[in-house]
Amino acid sequence: MNFFKQAEIGPVINEKSEQVKNIIESFDRLYYAQGKVTHRSRFARNSQDKEGRERPLFSRADRAELFKKFKKQPEGSSARENIIAEANLRDEINEQYLNQREVTVSSEYGPQKARISDINPPESLQTPETKKQPPIFLIPGISNDIECVSALITEVAYQGRRIITAGYPESFMGQTTEEFAAAVEKDSGLTPHIEFFKTVIDKFFDKDQDIELWGLSTGAPIVSGILTDKTYQEKTKDAVLLFPAASVEQKLSSFNLGVMHDLGFMKDNSSASLNFTVDSKIPKAKEQMELRKKIMGSLTKKIIKADQNWRTALVQEGGNIIVVSGGNDRITKSAQMSEEFLKGNSAMRVLDLPTAYHSTPQIEPELVVSKLFELEQKLKKE
Repeated sequence: MNFFKQAEIGPVINEKSEQVKNIIESFDRLYYAQGKVTHRSRFARNSQDKEGRERPLFSRADRAELFKKFKKQPEGSSARENIIAEANLRDEINEQYLNQREVTVSSEYGPQKARISDINPPESLQTPETKKQPPIFLIPGISNDIECVSALITEVAYQGRRIITAGYPESFMGQTTEEFAAAVEKDSGLTPHIEFFKTVIDKFFDKDQDIELWGLSTGAPIVSGILTDKTYQEKTKDAVLLFPAASVEQKLSSFNLGVMHDLGFMKDNSSASLNFTVDSKIPKAKEQMELRKKIMGSLTKKIIKADQNWRTALVQEGGNIIVVSGGNDRITKSAQMSEEFLKGNSAMRVLDLPTAYHSTPQIEPELVVSKLFELEQKLKKE
C-alpha cells in the first residue's frame, strides 16, 4: 500500500555555499598545508555573477590533484591546457550539483522534504553511447543528505551520464514527522522509504521513461525493494547495488567494528572528499534532530539483518542488476555474498573490488565509476 500521494519540486535554492557543516573542515588548514585541497575559492555561476559561489570541499580536493598533475607538465604544453579544461568542466558540473532544489512529498504521515540534485553532463563530455543511456537515479546511504554522495555523483556526470539523487526526509537538510518515524519503526522492512523514493521517481520521470536505478549502502536494499514492484521493473533498464547494506546477518557489535575499520581507512587516506553533515550550522528544530536519530536507529537495526528482496528484484528483459562490493568493506560485508547473489537471481552480476572499503565510492569515485561503466559496456556487448 502506498501511503504517499504526490511530490512537488521547488525552485533552485540560491546559496552562496553548501549549507552543510563538514566535520573535516576543522582540518582545512592541515589539508591545505599537505596539498590535499586547494585554498578556499569561488567560481562564477554565469557571466553576470560577480561574487561567485564557494567551491565545495570535495571539489577543492579534485582541484588539488589536478594542480599536482599540472605542475608536472611543461609550460605551454597541450597537457596543461587539457588539465585546465578538465578543471573548468568539473566546475560546470559542481555548479549544477550546487543548484539544489527541495522535493516535498505529501503523505498520510504529513509532508516529507529532502534535497535533490539533477546533473546533466556538459555536451563535450557526452558520447554517442552515453547519449543512448537512460538517466541514473541514485539513493544514498542511511539517512543521508545528497552531500554524502557529492564526489560520486559529480564523477558519474564527468563520465557523461545524467544523474539525479535525493536525500532522505530525516536527513539534516530534510524534514520529517513523528508519524513517519513511527511508521519506520513499526514496519518490518524498509517500506516507508521505498514508497517515499518511488514517489520522487514518479515526479522526476514520465511513466514510460526508462531509468537506471542505483542504491548505495542502505540505498541498495531500498532499490531492491522498489524492484520487486512490476511497475518499476518495467521502467528500469539496469540497476546497481553499490556496497549493499543488509547483505548478511550480523550483530550490531560486528557492524560497529566495521564502521571503526572504515574510519581507520579514512584517517589514513585523503578524506577531503567526504562530507559528514551535522546540525551546528543548520537551523533545525531540536525535534527534527531527535526524529533523525530515531529513524536512523530503526534503519540500523534492519540493515544488520539479511534482506531478501534482492532475490525477486527484476529489471527490464535483457537488463542487469550489478552488485558492486568491496573486499575491505567490513560494514556491509557484501563481498561474502558474491556467489549467493549470482545463484539467487539470474539478473545479478557481481563486480568485486578487492581493495575497496565502504567509503571508497566517495573517496575514490573515479575507481568505482570507471570499473562499473567498464563492466556495463562489457555486458552490453555479450
